[in-house]
Amino acid sequence: MLNEKQHLAVSSDKKYIRIIAGAGSGKTKVLTSRIVYLIQQINIYPNNILAITFTNKAAQEMKERVEKELGIRPTYISTFHSFCVRVLREDIDVLGYSKNFTILDEDDQKQLAKDLIKQSNYKLEPKELVSYISYNKNGNVSPSLAYDLANKIPDQERKALLYKEYENRLQQTNCLDFDDLLLKVNQLFASSLSILNKWQNRFSHILVDEFQDTNDVQYSLVKYLVGTKNNLFVVGDPDQTIYTWRGANVSLILNFDRDFKDSLTVILDKNYRSSQNILDASNRLIAHNFKRLQKNMSAHNGAGEEVTTMNFFKAEEEANWVVSKIQELKMKGESYKNFAILYRANYLSRQLEMSLINFHIPYRIYGGLKFFERKEIKDALAYLRLLVNEADDLALLRIINSPKRGIGDTTLDNIKEHCYSNNLPIFTFLKNDRSLIRVNKDKVNTALDIFFKAIEKAKNITSDFPLMLKTVLEDVGYYNFLEDDENKEERIQNIGELLNGLMTFQNNNPESTLDEYLQQISLYSGQDEIQDGEFVSLMTVHTAKGLEFDNVFIYGFNEGVFPSARSIEESADGIEEERRIAYVAITRARKKLFVTSNNDYNFASRMNGMPSRFISEMGIAKVYDLKPKTNNTITYKQQSSFVPKREKIVSKPINKVPEKNSISWKLTDKVLHEKFGEGVIINIEDGIILTIIFKDPSVGQKILMGNHPALSKL
Repeated sequence: MLNEKQHLAVSSDKKYIRIIAGAGSGKTKVLTSRIVYLIQQINIYPNNILAITFTNKAAQEMKERVEKELGIRPTYISTFHSFCVRVLREDIDVLGYSKNFTILDEDDQKQLAKDLIKQSNYKLEPKELVSYISYNKNGNVSPSLAYDLANKIPDQERKALLYKEYENRLQQTNCLDFDDLLLKVNQLFASSLSILNKWQNRFSHILVDEFQDTNDVQYSLVKYLVGTKNNLFVVGDPDQTIYTWRGANVSLILNFDRDFKDSLTVILDKNYRSSQNILDASNRLIAHNFKRLQKNMSAHNGAGEEVTTMNFFKAEEEANWVVSKIQELKMKGESYKNFAILYRANYLSRQLEMSLINFHIPYRIYGGLKFFERKEIKDALAYLRLLVNEADDLALLRIINSPKRGIGDTTLDNIKEHCYSNNLPIFTFLKNDRSLIRVNKDKVNTALDIFFKAIEKAKNITSDFPLMLKTVLEDVGYYNFLEDDENKEERIQNIGELLNGLMTFQNNNPESTLDEYLQQISLYSGQDEIQDGEFVSLMTVHTAKGLEFDNVFIYGFNEGVFPSARSIEESADGIEEERRIAYVAITRARKKLFVTSNNDYNFASRMNGMPSRFISEMGIAKVYDLKPKTNNTITYKQQSSFVPKREKIVSKPINKVPEKNSISWKLTDKVLHEKFGEGVIINIEDGIILTIIFKDPSVGQKILMGNHPALSKL
């Protein structure tokens, strides 16, 4: 059953519709119900509906829900990038590329950048060049425009020239990077009216999920597809825009009604996930942001338990408390799979892992080294890439000495220079000409002969992808190569898992080609690996987006960490982004929410720890339970009688306050003590008795009178 606002969103006949869907408000239900409504009630042909989302996981869930309702599996429910691959497979030849193009991953991009930098003798980190190129592509800035914008600044001009060479190299090798998938489709639509018309005519209704995370290039693509005649239905939440660092433009959803006149906006503000106490904290926090559409989420599930915040002197104590609380709740009947520990950055997981291991609690970290990032998997995929695209120099260079074939770095550099200057694939050159191999010539020639024979043999096995891979790896001696690896068993097992995946893909897609498999793998995202299991889940808040758990711990909720030190230095926009990230973290919790911090020195933020400013903005009135010094913890609990206000909490002054040094103190005020240095107020009693944590670890926590002459406000 849909509620009143959901029903309005699903059944509206408006051409342009914007749904502001708060966390847990049933946006996926609304999206899938809209698709079902269009097919069942309006008689729209399923293949005339395009639904775009940001993760494979979300796309899969939408497909399954629609299939359950209608008994059919829609063709065009996919991510932006998957949809673009589909377009390019039909029409990329117009741009001078072959349709069996290769999609580069991050490592490939860095390797190419490294080669280009080395050839140019320009001192630059490969990662920096890749970021520069990605930034320009997401802003739709070509190499020539980037050069013009460099405005005769030498460093910027050199980067622009490397960007141009990078693009030339991709075209030579028939490769695209991840940003190209969107960019090339925009170029296609801009350069060919017939192709644009073909795709516009294919769809009458376009639906976009997570619209708050769209960037300018994605938005341009959507506008091309909508044109003047098609319908547009977007769903998103400006309060959950957490990807501005990679180009997400929150103004696109905020100003939707300016670009699409006479549009309908529906605000979904009934939350079916979290308790009201959790929502109250998130509502009060996000109300401090200015770039948003006003909404106040209310819970379907009742008040629930109070939010608990805890502060500790040491990070070790914080981690131990989190883990012991999980153990305590487990003993009361909870399953480990119902727990998630969220943090702002991956480095924060170290202390947690140590504590979990000490408590013998099973856990899984998401966002670390993923399956397809493992060396042996990338090697195996590189062999497959060569079977599809012999011009893929990056794939060849990855495995040219895996297993070892005796080709030295100097020889390889000479070969690369010769091939690049003559616009010749390295594979083709080595197959026909070994004149540049002058060291270990007999050994190298023998090894290369085995390599090329193995490639040709595998190419002839067209109907069995797993056998194709197994054959080429055996024939080149890759399994023997792994025998000397200390992790050989694990690596061989991983290749076995890859073979299983290949078999599953081919069974599910009997008409598909090997390059389609490789293109699908390249679109794999970190969230796709998240699965249910009897273990505690650890992940960054960004990875947790779209997920939910009964019990959530937000760990390391410290000033300088959350919000990050960089955002504090930047601007109000940076703090607003951090506040949105915190909002996302809070709203992952269904039943219980714990927020923890510590006073340890943090090398990342370069400051002693103190609780995040967001704790007071969440409006959690605190009772401090000062435990024995051996425990060194302070407990704060939310009080149900607390009446929230937008401004920070100000303690009521007592009747008689000494005139001298009469200062109005507030929680989280920064102070300066003549002897103890800088600190922050974490508790106020009777308006004058201050509990202060000082930055100097040797000072720690002190209880002082607010009218002390040595104390002043910073």
